[in-house]
Amino acid sequence: VRAHPSREPNLTFVGRRLAEWLATQPLAAELPFLPDLARLEWLVCAATHAAARPPLRLDALAGLTPAEWERARFAAQPSVGQIASAWPILDLWRAHAVPREQIDIDLADRPQRALVWRHGVEVRCEGLDAAPFRLLEALRQGIPLGEMCAGWHESPGAAGSDPGTWLGRWAQQGLLVECWTE
Repeated sequence: VRAHPSREPNLTFVGRRLAEWLATQPLAAELPFLPDLARLEWLVCAATHAAARPPLRLDALAGLTPAEWERARFAAQPSVGQIASAWPILDLWRAHAVPREQIDIDLADRPQRALVWRHGVEVRCEGLDAAPFRLLEALRQGIPLGEMCAGWHESPGAAGSDPGTWLGRWAQQGLLVECWTE
């Protein structure tokens, strides 16, 4: 709190910069996953308190022409967050509910990527492979769908998956709130 005083009127947001602070602490040398674990926990906190918007209506997409699909951009729910880590942070994060003596997590060369969002009042975290992670990242940056999909099948981790499947899944889960063409 002294290193990064909160400028927020809500105590919930005091930990916004905890990961940044942890990265400078000796404990992070012993437990190098701690900053990323704090980043994941922050995404969970932010998702918990994010305002919900009405989900994208799929019938709004039905009339798009192929040219409009190329230019289509999407917006995600404010609760949607994502993190990539060199550590198995989802496994570590889920271990908080496991008795210490039962925790057995291999930390060696186990990077994980996570998608975080709120569904109703429940915050959900799920792992994502590299290709859908990059797709979601591009979507959240407002990159047009045609550009997002260019070279999809040549990108690492894309084999056997399809960007349309991921977009459909995220839309059905209520993660997408808006689509527009420019």
